[in-house]
Amino acid sequence: MSIRKIAELADVSITTVSRVINEHPYVSDAKRQRVLDAMEKINYVPNRHAINLSNGHSETIGLLVPYSRNSCYEQLIEGALEEASIKGKQVMILPTYFDENKEKDYYTFLRDKTLDGMIITSRTQDSQFLNDLQKYGPIVTTELTSQKSVPSVYPDRQKIYQDVFDFFF
Repeated sequence: MSIRKIAELADVSITTVSRVINEHPYVSDAKRQRVLDAMEKINYVPNRHAINLSNGHSETIGLLVPYSRNSCYEQLIEGALEEASIKGKQVMILPTYFDENKEKDYYTFLRDKTLDGMIITSRTQDSQFLNDLQKYGPIVTTELTSQKSVPSVYPDRQKIYQDVFDFFF
């Protein structure tokens, strides 16, 4: 079913139907209700991907991991899923198994706007590649990179072990 049919049933313009589907605020309550009633009458379910494309965001972050069967990555994945749930967002888990071609394929999700951003936990690409990737959307790595413009969140292992050995000795 098309939005033309909904517009016809609700006696409104196609633009009004589009605004209701996209939750645009500039629609009167009466018109909004007529559109919603028409949608229900014909069992119309909006295509979420089309809406996201129209709005310019997917509400989804990609989480690039080498694999998930490791306690470190399991905790990272669980933390990302929990936070996404709190924020009402989604996480797409992207396991690479350290395959450079698979990793590059996943990066196209950012370029193609399938993802709003990407968290990269392990990578085969160099830091300059990540720097260039940022033109397609925000990325954050969990590894230190040589590019200051690429945000990184990581434990400073050298400092941690210095503190540990200072404690012991």
